[in-house]
Amino acid sequence: LDEEQIAALADWRTSDRLDEEQKLTIEYADAVAGNVVSDDLSARVVARWGEAGAVECTALVAFWSCWALFLNALGAKTE
Repeated sequence: LDEEQIAALADWRTSDRLDEEQKLTIEYADAVAGNVVSDDLSARVVARWGEAGAVECTALVAFWSCWALFLNALGAKTE
């Protein structure tokens, strides 16, 4: 993502700075992290990236979510 796209993340659903693949990725990551993946969203992810891609994306979101929980629990500060 470039700086304009990063700035657009707050309004990612309506931003014209992000393409549909990026929006799907953000939507899916948010749903996985919040444990609220609908059947429709899951089907769209599989349709876009296939079963293996959906598993890979899910694993990455889970890994980084776990890491964030770990750092938060330790009270780690970012610079």
